[in-house]
Amino acid sequence: VEGGLDMIGGLLNLFQKDSDVEKNYIKFLRERRKGKPWEWL
Repeated sequence: VEGGLDMIGGLLNLFQKDSDVEKNYIKFLRERRKGKPWEWL
């Protein structure tokens, strides 16, 4: 059971990271549209 919970925790962690990447990418696209891509870096 513990192994299963660890796996679920790992999956949730992955999804969390993915959503963070998505947010940053959207932010990056927004800045790029404004013509200021360097602010994201």
